Amino acid sequence: MAQIPAETNPSVMTAADGTPLKTALARAQARARRRAFLLVLPLLAFVLVSFVIPIGQMLHRSVHNPVFAANMPQTVAWFGANPVGTEPDEAAFAALAADLAAAAGARTIGAVGTRVNYERQGTRSLFTSRCATSPRPTPPTSTWPRRTGSATSTAASRASLPTGRST
Repeated sequence: MAQIPAETNPSVMTAADGTPLKTALARAQARARRRAFLLVLPLLAFVLVSFVIPIGQMLHRSVHNPVFAANMPQTVAWFGANPVGTEPDEAAFAALAADLAAAAGARTIGAVGTRVNYERQGTRSLFTSRCATSPRPTPPTSTWPRRTGSATSTAASRASLPTGRST
């Protein structure tokens, strides 16, 4: 069946420029949608910059907190080298003492205490008070000295430990 030109086919309506009305309408609607999108684009960018990006950053910060890892590198390295549930050994305590001394010297012990306080309450004040009042901790030697003495010296040493209670 031969194609009849649009001018001679009475069932096809044409626009003023001679294109079929269906095609001209589709072009006009596409142009109107594009124009509406371009008008809304600044508002969309504002909402994205003002609300979506800050909310995404807060969500990221809620699960990613590098404060402890940045200030306690030797302790983090020990935890990375040992499987979960391993009892701390001399190397762990040496790494902790060295990191605490470095953090106290760099005055970042409060940030470390805050991060640990999320897991165990009361530790921030313990970290800051102990590092402020005690001499700088030094890493232990390869063998810990065994405490020998009477029951009174043991009771006296226990009395100096923090109890966690406010007076």
